[in-house]
Amino acid sequence: QIDIQMLSADAILWTACVARHHNSAKQQDLLWADDVDADTRSRFWLFAEDGQGDVYVLDEHGQCYFADHDAGSLHPSGFTPLRLDFLGWLQLADLMGQVDALLDVQDDLSAAQIAAFVACLAQLHPDLPEVFPFKL
Repeated sequence: QIDIQMLSADAILWTACVARHHNSAKQQDLLWADDVDADTRSRFWLFAEDGQGDVYVLDEHGQCYFADHDAGSLHPSGFTPLRLDFLGWLQLADLMGQVDALLDVQDDLSAAQIAAFVACLAQLHPDLPEVFPFKL
């Protein structure tokens, strides 16, 4: 069985089964900060990861966030709003996958490639280049 879909090195989409596991009450007790109550937790859904311990989260309005594991336990105050819905996140994941493909055949991105990537981020949302959680 396939439990994940790797869209890029930094965008690994979980199947419903894996997402349900990570969003189960038992896992939530392990992942979330102690001061985040069950009502607040229920307004978020973990749905993907980057493979380094960071997760992507959707809120009750369908907005996507990035939760960096360096911040410690999950807490909404530590989430970076990507200003994307799920469809926008899929487009972002595809864009990151295109960068991965380039880096498979060349050592670094050129200045023109980085500028094109940033322009694509801005097309997804004007604020995305500022909040994008990874360095190129």
